[in-house]
Amino acid sequence: VASYGGGWGESLVPDHLTNIVAVAAGWWHNLTINDKGTITAWGNNNGGQCNVPTNMAFAKAIAGGAWHSLAIIDPSRSGSPPKILAQPANRVAAIGSTVLFTVRCNGGQPISYQWFRNGTNILARATNSIFAIAGLQPSDAGDYSVLLSNSVGTVMSQPATLKVLPSLNVNMVPALRLAGQIGLNYRLEYIGQLSHTDSWQVLTNVVITTNPQLFFDVSAIGQPERLYRLVQSP
Repeated sequence: VASYGGGWGESLVPDHLTNIVAVAAGWWHNLTINDKGTITAWGNNNGGQCNVPTNMAFAKAIAGGAWHSLAIIDPSRSGSPPKILAQPANRVAAIGSTVLFTVRCNGGQPISYQWFRNGTNILARATNSIFAIAGLQPSDAGDYSVLLSNSVGTVMSQPATLKVLPSLNVNMVPALRLAGQIGLNYRLEYIGQLSHTDSWQVLTNVVITTNPQLFFDVSAIGQPERLYRLVQSP
């Protein structure tokens, strides 16, 4: 951009202007638009004609009057760049569990999301504000971040660290104290619940070697209820 003449600074072109696609002149001021739709104004500013509003995110055309300026804004690209309001949080979870990473933001819509793990683009299931990992494995550990973008700009979140812990599955197993005559054979029987059918099932046959004698019923894991009885075999 080249400018000359005038006495109110309108000929002093700012040094930072690049990629200019349109120019306009007012009475004592000038305006430009670059390829990103950004307006720059300079010169006499007694009427505020050089004060470009901050919400003019993408201008398509400009014009200058005596004490005012005008701009046409592209509505499809207006708004503000994404701004992160809540960063993804660190997570610690056990193997096999499900973990969620979330980000909260505002800015001009629509906003697109792309999640990364250790700086690498996650292609599948990673284009929303919530990123879920189900059936967690040790290989899923790492730093997760998300890139937010709209027509105005982009912003990358802070990394959130995922630590994967070994899991421990605890099951309660009934411990039975069997009391009988040493050396004799017994049937250990069980039933899910008492009913009119009285359908006792044989769990195992056992010879009493010590009195009392412990027996652990691992087959009862996950059962809501189980009753036992010890019957001497013939």
